[in-house]
Amino acid sequence: AIDATGTRRRLQALVAIGWPFSHIARHIGMHQRPLAELARAQHVTRRTAQRIETAYRQLCRLDPAADGVP
Repeated sequence: AIDATGTRRRLQALVAIGWPFSHIARHIGMHQRPLAELARAQHVTRRTAQRIETAYRQLCRLDPAADGVP
């Protein structure tokens, strides 16, 4: 496991720009509850950190409203 600070910050940033956990979770193929728990985690697996980083790079450039987020 690795430090989760970067993962938490990426999740927080995505939520701040309008992406709900449900959409982020669906984007990375994860259930919403475990994803929400990651927002408070101290450590994550390297694979999970990479999945969140990839989702962040993809979603941070998109408008959530254009993807159907109310």
